[in-house]
Amino acid sequence: MKLLVLFTLLFLSYNFTFSQENPELKDSTKNYASENNQIIYSFVDESAEFKGGMNKLNKYLLKNFRYPQIAIHNNISGKCYVKFIVEKNGKISNVIIQRGIENCPECNNEALRVVKSMPKWKPSILNGKKVRSYFILPINFKLV
Repeated sequence: MKLLVLFTLLFLSYNFTFSQENPELKDSTKNYASENNQIIYSFVDESAEFKGGMNKLNKYLLKNFRYPQIAIHNNISGKCYVKFIVEKNGKISNVIIQRGIENCPECNNEALRVVKSMPKWKPSILNGKKVRSYFILPINFKLV
């Protein structure tokens, strides 16, 4: 059986510039991490990205991804959304499954594993400064 893993990488965070004149709108763009009360932004001027861009990210995922054997045997496919924080230094943290493949926890675990193993990213920029930000990476599991 020929195995082909297709990754669809979508940016689910959008680039927005917020006016300093509307503090209510500005405050709606951030969330607080419970452990250290540092701001984590959802909307930024420049989104975080894998160093080298989407092509390099695709190559990294294809090289490091292992399709779970149980998913191959049961012909399971689907889309897994992995949410994480890109820190100011580019490190990936707080990796979770935002929405997984219901009938394949092994697929969800593999998506977590490969994202946790990523090298540092280029961090998000807001008002000319590096900031912590959320990123959601959809990963398609598909057998062809």
